Amino acid sequence: MIKHDPVARPADLLEFAWLWNQRARLGTPALHRRVLRWLEDALASGDRRLLLMAFRGAGKSTLIGLLCAWRLYRDPDTRILVLAADHALSTRMVATVRRILARHPLCGALLPEHGEGSWASDRFTVARPAVLRDASMLAAGIGGNITGARAEMIVCDDVEVAGNCDTPGKREELRERLTEAEFVLTPGGAVLFVGTPHTAESLYAEGEGAFLAGYRRLLLPLLDEAGSSAWPERFPLEAVAKLRDRVGPLAFRRQMLLQPVE
Repeated sequence: MIKHDPVARPADLLEFAWLWNQRARLGTPALHRRVLRWLEDALASGDRRLLLMAFRGAGKSTLIGLLCAWRLYRDPDTRILVLAADHALSTRMVATVRRILARHPLCGALLPEHGEGSWASDRFTVARPAVLRDASMLAAGIGGNITGARAEMIVCDDVEVAGNCDTPGKREELRERLTEAEFVLTPGGAVLFVGTPHTAESLYAEGEGAFLAGYRRLLLPLLDEAGSSAWPERFPLEAVAKLRDRVGPLAFRRQMLLQPVE
């Protein structure tokens, strides 16, 4: 059992997530523990370009929400920009983090005394020492205007979806818009991509000239090389076989096995 003494030291990411799950009466499966340890280790090691690819239904958005809340808990002056395929999707992530901060037992000091104008669903500002123009967390769609914003961390959460990568022109436009994020990032800031491939020419593909070349990667397909489930409690093999039949082999390989194939 994980125990945390808030007086002795700040909680690490796994402890922070465990406390949240305890309050929510949820478990912390081995798959989630692996992701949380990887995220904290990567950031602690100085890696500032990260890619997390996990199968649909793995709970990756929840885990990234906990990561963002933890970053604000550890450093309230952090500014986080969430980019998604559209504004509604990024707002969901910001709302998730806001909910965690409002209820997590370690985050009471972050709640502003007067939150009417700074505690919205798509942006909020925690109680922090620094006087900064930018919100603590801001949601934006890929097509939104982020000129002038600044952030120590950018989360690109499912920026690639079926509707914005099905032609060469759309894929090029997506890459151009994502390049704009480099002008938002502060020196030493971190960029985290989270998603699954939707095309053979995916943003997340590896190889010469890859858009995310040099990124530290964690890939978590639903099935390993031996055919075992990465989360057997939720995805037993019988359920996996039925899912493959329902969605078809191509979608299953892309979204569940993380293979950018035609």
